[in-house]
Amino acid sequence: MADDAGIANVTSEIMVLTAHSTT
Repeated sequence: MADDAGIANVTSEIMVLTAHSTT
């Protein structure tokens, strides 16, 4: 379960980074 939470956190970060990258 801890791994699942970690993956979700990383995915969220990647989404944010991608959004900033599209600027």
